[in-house]
Amino acid sequence: MKRFISRFVCAIMLAAFAAGSAEAWTFEKDITLIEPFNAGSAIDPYAQMFKQVAEKHTNVKILIEYKPGGSTNVGMNYMFSRPHDGYTVLFGAQNGEALVATEQADYDEFSYVAIANTCGEQMVLCVRADSPYHTLGDIIEYAKANPEKFNWGGASTMGFQQFFALQVMENAGVKFNYVPFENAGETCLNVLNGIVDSGTASVSKVIPYVEAGEMRIVAQGLAERDASLAARDPKLFGDIPTVYETPGQDYNKFGMLFWTTRDLICPADVPEEALVAWDNLVNAVVQDPEWIEFVKKMGALTELYMNRPDYTAYKRQATNIYRDLYKKYFAQ
Repeated sequence: MKRFISRFVCAIMLAAFAAGSAEAWTFEKDITLIEPFNAGSAIDPYAQMFKQVAEKHTNVKILIEYKPGGSTNVGMNYMFSRPHDGYTVLFGAQNGEALVATEQADYDEFSYVAIANTCGEQMVLCVRADSPYHTLGDIIEYAKANPEKFNWGGASTMGFQQFFALQVMENAGVKFNYVPFENAGETCLNVLNGIVDSGTASVSKVIPYVEAGEMRIVAQGLAERDASLAARDPKLFGDIPTVYETPGQDYNKFGMLFWTTRDLICPADVPEEALVAWDNLVNAVVQDPEWIEFVKKMGALTELYMNRPDYTAYKRQATNIYRDLYKKYFAQ
């Protein structure tokens, strides 16, 4: 977790430097924040709170427009159709990398800039409370003895959750069935109903089922164990290993975290002075006590904040990893 805290501090320094080195540019009209999902989605509370906190730090209003569909393609294309002047950005998650890698997008990874990841929520691997599998190692051992018999559920086909499952499978030299669902809620219900043996979902979706005694988390998706999760209830969450603690699942073999982001995206040709203004605005938001408290209550982590150069590089790296997996497993 120290690496994220260090990045957070560096981001503050970067924003201060950028503010002093570029011509001053301020927001002078309302900002449009595009959500590529329906109102009430898992992303929506974060977008609403970002709007609320950001409006304290600028003199303009932020208007949210919902543009769902096409696994965020509709929202991304709408963003590109608007003037590239810094007044229209997209607030979403990391769907774009997989869409580009699988040739489902009308844009590429160089068409947009990742302004920031405002915070993050780790993904976890969960099973029913009465499951015989207590660790990812147990699942791998079963899959070795029973090829293509284990059912692993997750949201969407050829998305980041399936690519993560493929990486686990490839690292372990096993085969199991990936079963796609519409969203995390549907994945959890199918784990509970025994339709799949395990499922991946954001930790906030799984925690209520664990606390109700219906599920267990067998692996965390961050590079290090989340201390805040353990502190929530040491008995339930205090000794859950990361995926990467499993033999053969070294973090370096993945090249990325298993998490869900809460990020801001804009076209790549937005003027630099507008991007610097966004750097400064996001920096103000992520340091605001109201935002920090909200993120904590949501079960997400402020330490997973990433600034513009770091996050843009991370997303391009992820795109290349997904592209290689797509070519290996799906492309004909």
